[in-house]
Amino acid sequence: MSTDRIPDDTLGEVDALILAGNTMAALKRVICRLGCSLGVALELVALRSGDLDEIHPARREERLWRRRSITPAAWRAQAVERLEQLTPPPQVLKALWDGDSGGWFLVMSAIVPVPSQEHPRFTSVHLVTMRASDGEPSAFSEPSSSWPEITVAKEIARIAQERWNTSLYFPSSDQPEDDDLRWWDELPSPSTDEG
Repeated sequence: MSTDRIPDDTLGEVDALILAGNTMAALKRVICRLGCSLGVALELVALRSGDLDEIHPARREERLWRRRSITPAAWRAQAVERLEQLTPPPQVLKALWDGDSGGWFLVMSAIVPVPSQEHPRFTSVHLVTMRASDGEPSAFSEPSSSWPEITVAKEIARIAQERWNTSLYFPSSDQPEDDDLRWWDELPSPSTDEG
């Protein structure tokens, strides 16, 4: 497939949207103009993003920097650094999947025993967001056979377990699934009986 399918007048609009980081609007424009499926639009926008990397050196440098920061070592270092800053120490680590037009990503947080607006007894503290792809739309259309995010989440959990005896809540630890409950949603409700 080639981006030659995108008419010149539309190509300029799509380029501007991609360069502005508005992938969803670029996809919508391609679908509306070409009358194609989402899958075809995803492929065309991903191809055009690659073309733009070649045309715009600053974009290429930014994407190279981003790729270096999405390594398992960078994820692990960020999470451990944030864990070490927590007081009190984490009670549980949670790892939940989410997804967007750029693909799946794993959000890892620490649960500390401090009240918050979300829960009367706990606070969720973000540690790291792990996305193995570089944010290209094609990452969502082709399932990965290996999820490095899972491996790194388990490594981070092992470090926390050894240091603070922290458990890991990771309901979709085999493959991405985004309809999991939060850890505290699975806790039994405190008794409201007064006698």
